[in-house]
Amino acid sequence: MSTKDILNKIHQTIGVIPPIPLIVIMSSIVKLAPIAEPKISILLCGQRSEGKSVLYDSLGFENINILSEPITSAQLRGDAKKTSDSDKNEAIFSKDICIFEECTTLPLAIISEFKNLLTSYSYNLNKTKQTTSNLSCVFIGNSYTDIISNNDFTIDKLLSNFSAALKDEAFLSKQAALVPHYKDFLGKRNYNKIEPEHFDKFGKSLVELRPHTIDLSKIKIDDKFDSRAKGLITKLTSGIIKVMYLDKIPPNHVIDGIVEYASFFHALALGEFHNPLNSKSIKFVLEAIHGTTDDVEFVILYENRVLVKLLNKPLCLKYAINGFGVTENLLEYNFFNKNPNISIISPIIKNEHNGLILHQEFNYSPLTSKIINITGDIIPKDTDEEFNSIVIRMISNGETRKLPNFRGISNITLSLIKRQINKNFGTNISELKKSNIGISDNIGFELIAFYDYIKDKDKYIL
Repeated sequence: MSTKDILNKIHQTIGVIPPIPLIVIMSSIVKLAPIAEPKISILLCGQRSEGKSVLYDSLGFENINILSEPITSAQLRGDAKKTSDSDKNEAIFSKDICIFEECTTLPLAIISEFKNLLTSYSYNLNKTKQTTSNLSCVFIGNSYTDIISNNDFTIDKLLSNFSAALKDEAFLSKQAALVPHYKDFLGKRNYNKIEPEHFDKFGKSLVELRPHTIDLSKIKIDDKFDSRAKGLITKLTSGIIKVMYLDKIPPNHVIDGIVEYASFFHALALGEFHNPLNSKSIKFVLEAIHGTTDDVEFVILYENRVLVKLLNKPLCLKYAINGFGVTENLLEYNFFNKNPNISIISPIIKNEHNGLILHQEFNYSPLTSKIINITGDIIPKDTDEEFNSIVIRMISNGETRKLPNFRGISNITLSLIKRQINKNFGTNISELKKSNIGISDNIGFELIAFYDYIKDKDKYIL
């Protein structure tokens, strides 16, 4: 079964109607990871009615405990004053999975208990017996800040009305993931009614996988993360793999892509942004959104979109990966149609699924050197930066009579392109973003992406 088929099957099981941005399904899979993976904690935040709790509310079997009332330390560790063993062993820390709803006001004393548990996964049961815990936690709370770009992914904005205890760095750094639920980020979603029988069966199969371990000793995680962060990313990766593949092991490129998304969600808990769209994840992403890599010549990655150049066709597809990308696609599509006199835009010939995919003509070479092939390698390309570095090195070595012929893009050409963009869009860009531009010997240049030049022109949004 292909990656896209696996994701579509999960879509159907959890009641989401495809096609949707990739971030929606990855968010749902991360939310299910604590069901399959022991000793992991995640935090869900976002606007009301954005589906934070719906998956857990549908999993009504005994392994999952949903708590929405205030809790005490005695409930967490067990109360030594209880008389029967059954009462004593009702400690929350002795459970498998606990969902803490409406948790935004949890006090410092309770958060301190969780910080201790998430450090060692042991606790003093009934104040008498040191006990190992396999608890997986999900903390859920509403936050009302508008998140409209990746620059808004800060703790103060994501957890705007959470208690100071919940925003404590020592607590957040122990969360394997922070999953934002904001309509602008996730984009528009349509839901079917969940089939209880199918979803219940799926959930129970995930619970049965909790003892199952996956060898992830060889995965590569960005070195910007410390050892504790890498451990949490590894745990989250294991949980995601179980949700997607149950007890099977996926191909290495799929694991690489999952690691990048696990890194993205964990970085949010640290108040940082890790772009999951990179050379390590690209084959997984292509299989997830495009279905195959067989007809792909190369891709160009943006923060919220992936441009896919089709093999042997003068056509590219711009896939939105999240709601921000959908907004960018719609802005470009609407602007292009309302401004037919701007000839420097490469024609957009189709808007598919209301901004999820744009079809655009592609008759040139990308100006950027950061184009990536389907194996995830950056394609070697002679660029102006390379030429300039060669010339500088040769001049410094006194080799002024043997300078090579120029084979990149001259500064005067870049200046003229910038001038044309400023003129056509009524803007004043200071730096040229080469990933937006295509060059052709026949037609000069055209813009393959131009959201940066129109993002403040709200009138172009339908």
